[in-house]
Amino acid sequence: MHEIQATLLRLHPLGENGVIAIWISPAGIQRTAAKGALSPKSPFRGSLDLFFQCDIRWSPAKSGDLHTLTSTSIINPRLGLRSHFSRLSAASYFALLLLSTMESGTPAKEEHNLLNRALAYLEKQNPEKRAILHFEKELALIHGIYSDQTPPFTTLLKSSAKLPPLRQSLFDSLEH
Repeated sequence: MHEIQATLLRLHPLGENGVIAIWISPAGIQRTAAKGALSPKSPFRGSLDLFFQCDIRWSPAKSGDLHTLTSTSIINPRLGLRSHFSRLSAASYFALLLLSTMESGTPAKEEHNLLNRALAYLEKQNPEKRAILHFEKELALIHGIYSDQTPPFTTLLKSSAKLPPLRQSLFDSLEH
């Protein structure tokens, strides 16, 4: 049994009433299967939502990287993210950007801290273009690919197979 503090980045359906929950923690990306999570009597009911910070417990997979989620305890639901569409959009972009630039099984202490700082910012205020640019620059620095001569997004794009298409619509919707 493993236990760690993590932030929920993505949810995917699993069968009829389960979900695959993808988390980021200082240890890296954890993929967990929450069987029966969508059933009315599930112990996961109400505790699996995007950007929730939780203490999670899981049983390691016998093979592969899809572990079995056994329990969750909400630390911070980050409700401020849901007060404005632009906050949720920026948080989604940050999560997708992290997932597209990280390798599974790699420790992610700096990435986890960067995301926590970004989500704390978004809980209190609507994003600005400079916040998006700052996140991209910090992520490029963490990955050791930052260059003064190239915009961080371009550098990240060159180093990753696919970056989230959400960036352009998010960037266009922000004022400054």
